Amino acid sequence: MPLVWVTGNAGAGKSAVCALLKARGELAVDADGEGYHHWADRTSGQVVTDPPDPVPAGWLDRFGWRVSRAKVEALAARTAGEIAFFCGCPENASRSRRRDPRRRPPDSVPDLP
Repeated sequence: MPLVWVTGNAGAGKSAVCALLKARGELAVDADGEGYHHWADRTSGQVVTDPPDPVPAGWLDRFGWRVSRAKVEALAARTAGEIAFFCGCPENASRSRRRDPRRRPPDSVPDLP
């Protein structure tokens, strides 16, 4: 069965949809609140464990909100045979979803943690 990604811009209602799905007894993960996302340096992939608050000017040019591909793959494996909903939208989402093995990923996009 599939892992359904619920995506959208900030404030679109992903967390609200996740809460509704959970209230209906569905297996749903709020990626922000359940530890699937992290800040990372876009160049090195280094995870930022303590991001500044407030962020200084230019910080968001270097760092991005990323999803852990390993955690998504573990979720997909753990929920095999049932439908699960993954609610969140990091900037590297398209590189973290399971791909058709017959399709070659773009050469220009590094697979960051």
